[in-house]
Amino acid sequence: MSATAPRYHRVFVSPHPDDAVFSAGGLIALSARAGMRVAVVTVFSGGPDEEVRAREDRAAIAGLGAERVDLGLPDVVARRPGARRPPSLLAVDRALIAEVTSRLAGLGDEVVGPLGVANHADHQAVFAACAALPGRVAFYEDVPYALAPGESARRLADLRAGAVLPRSLGERLALSRWWLAQPALRAVAPLPLLPLAAWQAASAVPPSLVGPLPLSEERHDVGAAMSDKLAAIAAYESQWPMFFATLDGFAGALSAHADRLGGAPFVERLFVR
Repeated sequence: MSATAPRYHRVFVSPHPDDAVFSAGGLIALSARAGMRVAVVTVFSGGPDEEVRAREDRAAIAGLGAERVDLGLPDVVARRPGARRPPSLLAVDRALIAEVTSRLAGLGDEVVGPLGVANHADHQAVFAACAALPGRVAFYEDVPYALAPGESARRLADLRAGAVLPRSLGERLALSRWWLAQPALRAVAPLPLLPLAAWQAASAVPPSLVGPLPLSEERHDVGAAMSDKLAAIAAYESQWPMFFATLDGFAGALSAHADRLGGAPFVERLFVR
């Protein structure tokens, strides 16, 4: 961004079209309602179906009252043709992290990026780029991956330790069952290989890119903005059906996650550095 680029009160950073809205759409809407100038920065927008996904992204973000900033970088599949499963999806280029950090610098008073619950290289790269920024930086739970059993807690434990901790067999089995239920997995693996693909996804180990990182938790009741958030999620017609059969199912999974946390019916958590 140039020195004359607009400065926002709050910047939500999305690895791909949909990530920030799925994860923090309620906070995006509430921030805009509060009179903040809000941007959603989509980092890796170059890849398969990019025109469709850009159109969906523009509609969803506008519906939440925010502005879309597109960095236009190619996603991992475009950078590495054929990269559909570990280890190709996990390797992160540190020069790419530095570029994203540079592009985000000075764009907003507060940056809200992904926690990196997903092992995906693009999520990990954007997490590391945001963590390198000065000032107040917060991290949202990457939905839908954060809805998998124990995944947010596992990610937070890794960040506290500054290392990727080994998963227990029980953790891998639970996560493997979660992946088996996802239409997204069936889109990339033939039926006989689904159990193996689910096990690979559950056993994948992301890189450790940041040293010990103490984070404080904030919980935000976003019930007042859930209708806006669900409308924005619906705009991603090419994406949400990869994880949920219906939008009601998506809403139910978000509510169940909040219920496990013991909070309001719809809660979005931020983890603040």
